[in-house]
Amino acid sequence: MSTQPISTTIPKKKGSRKGKKSWKKNIDITEVENTLEDIRAEERAFGGKIQERPDEQLFTLDIDGDAQVKKKLKHRKLRVDEILEQRSSVPAVGSKTTSLKEQAKLSGLTKAQLVSLHKRKLEGDSKRPKKKPAKRAAYDIWETEDIDPIDAKDEKGFLQSQKVVKKKAPDTYTMKPAGIPAVKIAHPGASYNPKEEDHKELINIAGQVEMDKISKNQTLVHISAHASVEDQEEETPKEEEEEESAEASASEDESNAVLSVKKTKTQRNKEARKLAQKREEEKQKKNKQLSKEIARVHELEKQVQAELEEREKKQKEKELLAQEQALKPKKKIGKHLIKLPSIEVKLQDELPDSLRKLKPEGNLFKDRFASLQERNLVEARIPVSARRRYRLKEYEKRSYKNFK
Repeated sequence: MSTQPISTTIPKKKGSRKGKKSWKKNIDITEVENTLEDIRAEERAFGGKIQERPDEQLFTLDIDGDAQVKKKLKHRKLRVDEILEQRSSVPAVGSKTTSLKEQAKLSGLTKAQLVSLHKRKLEGDSKRPKKKPAKRAAYDIWETEDIDPIDAKDEKGFLQSQKVVKKKAPDTYTMKPAGIPAVKIAHPGASYNPKEEDHKELINIAGQVEMDKISKNQTLVHISAHASVEDQEEETPKEEEEEESAEASASEDESNAVLSVKKTKTQRNKEARKLAQKREEEKQKKNKQLSKEIARVHELEKQVQAELEEREKKQKEKELLAQEQALKPKKKIGKHLIKLPSIEVKLQDELPDSLRKLKPEGNLFKDRFASLQERNLVEARIPVSARRRYRLKEYEKRSYKNFK
C-alpha cells in the first residue's frame, strides 16, 4: 500500500451560487482585506503610502563612511524605547467642539482644573514633587517608666494621653548674652611705663568715680538732716502762731487808719515828683547797664562759645553712654546690682622703674567673674550671713542657785 501524508487543513465549504445574494455572501475577499491592512500599516508607520513619497525621503546618500555608522550603532536605542516610539503618524480624530455658549457655562474652577491637567500632561510626572515619607517618632516602650493609670487621670476622671511631654526650657535659655566683649582692653594709663597724658587721664577718671561716691553719700546725709529739721519745725508751740496772728492784725488796723486820713494837694504833688524822679533813675540805670553789655560783646561771645563747647561735650558723653547701654542686656538675671571692680591705678611716685619692681594688682579670678556677671551669664549675688531662725532660749539649772 502506498503511504500518502494526510493533510490537516480543513477544506473550505463551497457555498451555493444559486442566487445573487449567495454570490455576494460567499465571495472570498481576504486578499483585498490583506492589501488594505498593509496600506493602513504603512500609513501608521510612515504617515502615507511609500509609493507616493519622493526618493529624497526614502533614500539617503552616505558620505561620512563607516566611522559615523559605528558611532550611531553605539548609541543604539533599547528595544523598549523602539516599541514605545511606534506610534501612529495619523492625527487623532478630534472630539466634538463645544459651542461658545457651552464654553461660557464652564465655571472658573473647571477652567483652572483643565489648565492644570493640560500643564501636567505636557510637563509629565517627572516634575511632580515626590511626597516624603512621614517621620515617625521612635518610642521605646521598654525605656519609659510605667505610669499608673489611676494617677494619670485628670480632674474629670478621663485618662490622659501617654505621649512623651517635652520638658519646658527655662526663660533664661533663650536670653542672649550682652554684646560686651569678654576681655576689655585696659586703659593706656594702666601701663607700668605710661605716657604722662594717659596716666593723668586715668587718675582723673578714678578721682571722678570717688567724687561721685562722696557726693552721693553727702546728698543722703543732707536729705536725712533736712527731714529731721522739718520734723522739729512741725513741733513748734501754738503760742508763737497766736502771737504772730495778733501782730498781723494790729499792723492791718494801723494801715487802715493811715489810709483814712485825706492828703493835701502839696503832699500829692510831692509824691508825684518823687515817683517821676524814681522812674528817671531806673531808666538811667538800664541805659548804663545796656552800654556796659555792649562794651562786653567780645567777652559774651567767648562765654557763648564756651557754653556751646560744653554742651557738645555733654552730648558726646551722652551718646557714648547710650552706646554702652545698648550693648548691655535688656533683661538682668537676678535682683541684685552688679558690683564692678574699682579702677586700678598707681600714683606718680608708685610707678616702678622696671618690670622687676612691678607689683601686680587685682585678681584675675575676680575680674573674670565680674565679666561673666556683666555679660549676663552669671547671676549677681551678695554675701549672706548665717542667721538663726529662732532665738536661743536661756535656762537656769538647779546648781546655779547654790552660787547666788
